[in-house]
Amino acid sequence: MSTFSNSPPAKRNIRPPTSLLVAGFVVLVLGTLLAILLREPHNVVPPINPAQPADGGLAYPFSLVPGQPVLDFPAAEGRLRQMDSDTWFLEGVLQGRESGRRFSFIVVYYVSRIGGVVPFNFYSLTFYDLDEADYGTFTHYDMHRLKAAQGYLDLSMPIDGEHASWTTVLDDNGYLIPYTYHVNLIGVDQHGRRMQLTSDVRPLNPPVAVGADVYNGRITVLKQPDTFSYFQTGIQFDGVLSWGDFSEAVTGSVGHIDRQMFPRFSGATSPSWDARDLSHEWRTYFLENGLDLSSWRQFDRLDGNSEYSYSGATVYSPAGGARYIDDIVYENLSYIRVEDHPVKPLLPARSKVLYYPSRHRLTSAALQLELEVEPIVHAPLLAFPVEYMHGPAWLRGSLAGEPIEGVGSFELTLHLYRDFELVTVLSDSVKHLPAAAILPESIPVADILNTVVRLDAAVARGESSAASAIADGPLRTELLTLAEPYRGDMLQIVDDLVAALGKS
Repeated sequence: MSTFSNSPPAKRNIRPPTSLLVAGFVVLVLGTLLAILLREPHNVVPPINPAQPADGGLAYPFSLVPGQPVLDFPAAEGRLRQMDSDTWFLEGVLQGRESGRRFSFIVVYYVSRIGGVVPFNFYSLTFYDLDEADYGTFTHYDMHRLKAAQGYLDLSMPIDGEHASWTTVLDDNGYLIPYTYHVNLIGVDQHGRRMQLTSDVRPLNPPVAVGADVYNGRITVLKQPDTFSYFQTGIQFDGVLSWGDFSEAVTGSVGHIDRQMFPRFSGATSPSWDARDLSHEWRTYFLENGLDLSSWRQFDRLDGNSEYSYSGATVYSPAGGARYIDDIVYENLSYIRVEDHPVKPLLPARSKVLYYPSRHRLTSAALQLELEVEPIVHAPLLAFPVEYMHGPAWLRGSLAGEPIEGVGSFELTLHLYRDFELVTVLSDSVKHLPAAAILPESIPVADILNTVVRLDAAVARGESSAASAIADGPLRTELLTLAEPYRGDMLQIVDDLVAALGKS
């Protein structure tokens, strides 16, 4: 017979071993010393002219979102000490004053702290030749020497004895000239061509909070809530572009400044060590009527690439101001296949063969907009930590029933290589085959798509052998009836899909 007692057990005095106390103290001291050594130094902030601009234009100080000091200018343009990751993007479309040749470029400064302490910084410059569909890119990682001033915009990275800089211009009295900058951007591209853009930079349009008055610049990016973001368009450029054996004075009036400020290291919320389980697409489009569009999509790679959180478009025009649109519909019309690309990510790749969305269509009933987007440069990968594609695109479509054209850029980290992803690539590609792909003896596209649906169902059930049998059997036979080069393109996707099924 057991006897139970309701009395509480006697308390025991448990003390941690002295060695643990000492170890904890040492870790605390070392961590404090490391934080002191790596802390960002303070800098002197030039004064703001107390007089308003004589032309009534943009001025400092400026509160983009009243009550939200993170978006107060000019400090919002500089490094924010309370944020672990800060990014600065400047992009523009340029034209040679004499030759008329067309170029675009993007420069990125990335300043961050892993765990709030350890710096991880890089600078990246990419030139695009819009007439020759060529590009050159340069990325430089330097954990300690990238300078990002606080209180105003002043960025500098040492490159081969020079400084790649983007800084606010001062007037003769040492006052900040609002939203007026000078850049000296330098690098050497993947083909060994020297790159340099020296230019005055001045946006005509005011800063716009991403998400307009719906989100007020406070969004969730890479599953980080309280990420702040704004952009500024109508950029005027006047400078000199040198690239390889080309050097000429250039001018431009299309471009944007874009900022994101992450409270934690930007890759901290990815479930994987290499930060590849969260992906995004980002479009910045400039229409010829002055309407600018900044559009985000975000994907959870561990949940079938489902979209999550903030995914929408912020549009701005000088006449209508800023507006948030949440009814954008995207349709991929084609994909780019990449294998052994010469520009590699910093981290080891997960797959040798990757597919990226390429030509696409977007529509919005709210805007009465339909755009078809044609990337200009083939597979413009940048040497970022993970697979990162960014390149220019031509825009053509209709707005409120009238024809419209434009130019923009399409950026994405959504790289596709898994079996179910390649089924989507195949389905979209077959669905949008042009009339030239169909011969008199070709199997109808609708029948081929029905076979793809059967294949998709087998993949969804995890039946790799059955899926491979469909792909290598009836599907391959049907695709063989298409005209070249479309036949070869579709069969290549099938080959890559069968290889992926063999790994699953």
